[in-house]
Amino acid sequence: MDISHNRIALIQPEAFSGFHHIKELDLSYNKLRTIKSGAFRGCLTLTTLRLRSTGVQYMEAHALDDFVALVDLDLRDNQLVMPNTFARLIKALPGLGKIFAFSSMTFDLFYAVKSMLSKLENL
Repeated sequence: MDISHNRIALIQPEAFSGFHHIKELDLSYNKLRTIKSGAFRGCLTLTTLRLRSTGVQYMEAHALDDFVALVDLDLRDNQLVMPNTFARLIKALPGLGKIFAFSSMTFDLFYAVKSMLSKLENL
């Protein structure tokens, strides 16, 4: 589902709860600032989430808990400023294969890299 390039500023809890079989969701280039817990509740089959250039600065602690199948997460061109946000994402999403997040992001780089490397089994 592509709803990029709109003026979406807030995702209400369970906004996507009726989309049980959705595989991809693109919210890029909207005006989100915060991703709240429950925003993606019900998206159990989602494998790709694009949040590029949405202005996201903060993700609540359990905002991505429902993503059991998520493989690709695009957070490029955002300003995540909460300490350890990036590392918390990696820990919460053990099946994540690709995370695009390095362009214009602020986070504790040392902690994030350390956490990523600890997740790699075949170095």
